[in-house]
Amino acid sequence: MKSTVIVDANVILRFLLEDDAAQFTQAKLFFDDVRRGTTSAYLSEAVLAECVYVLLKVYKVPRSEISDSLSSVVSMRGVAAAHPVAMLDALDRFASGKLDFVDTLLLALADETGWSVFSFDDDVSAGS
Repeated sequence: MKSTVIVDANVILRFLLEDDAAQFTQAKLFFDDVRRGTTSAYLSEAVLAECVYVLLKVYKVPRSEISDSLSSVVSMRGVAAAHPVAMLDALDRFASGKLDFVDTLLLALADETGWSVFSFDDDVSAGS
């Protein structure tokens, strides 16, 4: 039985940005195994949100590129997550809208679970 590794945002960021050669090489080897399904990586909503924030605010990556890149990570064969469908939905909403990623994630989780969102943000409350 293979064990699951909880992956941190900095590993995903080095993999996507390729801005540190040594760390990119390690991250690429890791994600090659995840893509093949020989390694299982747990991706939390918090780590995904941190990746979105850093890519958007620090590296000024366009929303659509963030969505595409992170969707490819979430969709890897060996990635485990509590709500992968909601994560992909949230990334799609984020790419095509103006809401913050956490708000799109709340809306996607509400849709997946059938729950509602309690928020003072009109855009979020209207979407739930």
